[in-house]
Amino acid sequence: MTPIYFPFTWIDAATVQAITAVFPRIALYRPSAGQTPPFLHPFKDNGALEIRVPIADDGNRLQKVAAEYQEWAKLHKGDDLALLNIHQSEAPFTEALSSMIESEILHYQEPAAPVSKALTNARLFLEIAAEYDRQQCDINRQLEGISDIEKRFMAATGGETEKSGGLLENFTLPADDPGDYMTRERLQAWALLALQDQKQRKTDDPLITFSPVIIRWLQDEFQMEKVLQINGLSQTPHSDVNTALWREAVSNYIGEIQTRSWPFAIQTFEPPSSEYAIENAVSLNAFIIVNQSSDDVLHHLAGRPCENSVISEYTRHGVIIQIAIR
Repeated sequence: MTPIYFPFTWIDAATVQAITAVFPRIALYRPSAGQTPPFLHPFKDNGALEIRVPIADDGNRLQKVAAEYQEWAKLHKGDDLALLNIHQSEAPFTEALSSMIESEILHYQEPAAPVSKALTNARLFLEIAAEYDRQQCDINRQLEGISDIEKRFMAATGGETEKSGGLLENFTLPADDPGDYMTRERLQAWALLALQDQKQRKTDDPLITFSPVIIRWLQDEFQMEKVLQINGLSQTPHSDVNTALWREAVSNYIGEIQTRSWPFAIQTFEPPSSEYAIENAVSLNAFIIVNQSSDDVLHHLAGRPCENSVISEYTRHGVIIQIAIR
């Protein structure tokens, strides 16, 4: 069982570290091979991060089309991501892209390319969205830095700034959730890509995200029930026997609940004493999508009915995991 990060195709080091504090490894889907960011190399090298590219590499064609689109959007609208956001109300997302870039995509494809136009547009969407996610992560990191400076300033002045009613009074810098950006379109595009993975994706692979917006969207769409919670786990667990056994027990439980008949009680896994943390700790909530397998969920998100869908003894419920650092 390997948790699959979703519905994003870009991930930062802090998120990988938080997830692998609970699970030995995670999988990340990419719309094209491209180059792996240097900060992810250590996680790939030690087996903690598995990068999957379901569609055969088409060189740098997809990246070139995405780059050309971004340049075109900046020239005409000032920002490529804002231009995509204009089409957020349209359905499906492929229509928002097709009229502007279809000719460019077809130009770079081979005449007999077996990939559908919808899938090609989905990959392009994810390629552009990944760049947005990278930019948003950089902004959030800068906001966190400013917030730290504010806290140190308040501590150094003994709280006088707060009493004085100055600029810093009741001032917070919220970090944006990239899942709030074209949520339905993200999920549809990502599901289309994930369904192409017929070799590495297993029926019991749970989906994992840090995005509260994604979790709320899914809760409105499916019957989701909370079945597991973990709080206060250190981001840098020790490599000892107790920690390894604890992580194995968590993974085994997630595999087990996929075959249980609903309802059943919420399970809490307390971290080993050596791994307990109060600040900057990892927390986790796991949900089942009742009586819908992972394939059912992906086909629903992709807008494509799942043929021969049955509730089997192996994959009765799909599992969605939300992870956070608090």
